[in-house]
Amino acid sequence: MKIVICDDEIDYCKKVQTIVQRYLKSRNVSADVSYCKNSKELFEEKDMDVVFMDIKLDHENGIDVAKIVNQKFPRAKVVYLTNHLHFATDVYSTHHSYFVLKDEFESHLDQIYEKLKKEMNECPKKIIFSNKGEEYLSLDPHEVTYIERKNRITYIHTKNGVFETQEKITEISDRLPKTYFLRCHNSYIVYIPMIKELLKNEIILDNHQIVPVSRNYRKRTKDAFINWAEMQNK
Repeated sequence: MKIVICDDEIDYCKKVQTIVQRYLKSRNVSADVSYCKNSKELFEEKDMDVVFMDIKLDHENGIDVAKIVNQKFPRAKVVYLTNHLHFATDVYSTHHSYFVLKDEFESHLDQIYEKLKKEMNECPKKIIFSNKGEEYLSLDPHEVTYIERKNRITYIHTKNGVFETQEKITEISDRLPKTYFLRCHNSYIVYIPMIKELLKNEIILDNHQIVPVSRNYRKRTKDAFINWAEMQNK
C-alpha cells in the first residue's frame, strides 16, 4: 500500500508518518508511507492508494489538489486531515473517504482504517468485458462514468474514451459493485461518485453529461444515491 501525507508543515508530516506506520504495523499491514509539502511534489508520485490531505497548504487549497487526485489517481482514497472545520461541507465537491481534525486524528484511526479497507475491498481493480469473438476489455471501474445500451451495443463511457461491448447491460450490472454503480434506466448505469445532481427524471454528472432516470428506476436510484452519500459521512 502506498500512502502519501500532503501538508506544508513538515514536522507534522513526520508526526503523522510515525503514527500511521506504527498503527499499520500493529495491524500487520505493509505500507510505504511518505510525505510532501505541495501538489508539485505530490504529483511526482507515479501511484498512490491513500492521500492524507491538509486543506490549507502554502499558496494552495487542498480541496483543489484533491480534485486533481480524483482525476489522475481515481482509485486513490482521500482523507482530509486539517485544522479547518469550516471546510467540512466544501470537501463534498471531491470524492473522499474521511474528514477529521488534526487533534482528533489518532483517536479516529480505527474508523479511518476500517472505512478505507471496506472501500478498497468493495471495488475490484479491474472489470473484464467481453468484446467481439474472443477479445476482452479490461477497465478500472473508477475510470467509468456511465454505461449505455443502444441498438444492441453497450457503450462504456470512461474518462479516457468510449468502449463497445456486446454484453447486455443486465449482465454488466450484476458484476458491478453496487456501492459505486446504480442502474437508473433499462439502458443506463451510472458511476455514483460522478453524480453532481440528481433530479426527478435525470442525472447530471460532473462532466455535465445528462443521463435519464426512468420512472421504474426512480426510487431505487434515489435510495442508492442517498445510501452512498450517507456512507461518505460515516
